[in-house]
Amino acid sequence: MKIEIETNRGYFGNLLLVSGNGRNVGKTFFACRIIELLAQKHPVTAVKISPHLHEIPENAVVLFRTEDFIVINETEISDKDSSLFLQSGAAKVLFVMAKPENLHDAFQYLKPYLTSGPVVCESAGLGEIIDAGLSFFIKNPNITIIKNHKQAQRSQIIENDGQNLHFDITRIEFDDNQFKLKD
Repeated sequence: MKIEIETNRGYFGNLLLVSGNGRNVGKTFFACRIIELLAQKHPVTAVKISPHLHEIPENAVVLFRTEDFIVINETEISDKDSSLFLQSGAAKVLFVMAKPENLHDAFQYLKPYLTSGPVVCESAGLGEIIDAGLSFFIKNPNITIIKNHKQAQRSQIIENDGQNLHFDITRIEFDDNQFKLKD
């Protein structure tokens, strides 16, 4: 509650946010491991937010579309990150394409889908507009954090050396519609 009063950003205790220091640092791998763990006890909603507009497959299930953003219900099996979330056990997967300046509007549309149960979201920019129950920033130990430094400051930083993510995901628990870390 104090976060809402101080920042007016909105607090989503049931949302676990994964961001990182660029491409290929292990964000999707980490999110998939969390989804696998949580899906053993809860129906998980997964969200992949891309700041880039991609071509929309003709068989895509489009839930909402404007000139500024699009929200797709991922149902296809492929090697796309959003499909990997589905293959990891997520009950529902939403793929959002929104430029950073339109992310707030896209998130307003997403909110009704994110009210209960665990939500695992991979997004570089969402941490700029909301506060999540848990937030993780994945980085390569050999690379200095440059991109998303504000998000890194709000997150638990996890190093991925290409072989191991240096974090015990069993420390993550979801109870009473809130994410928490066990000691």
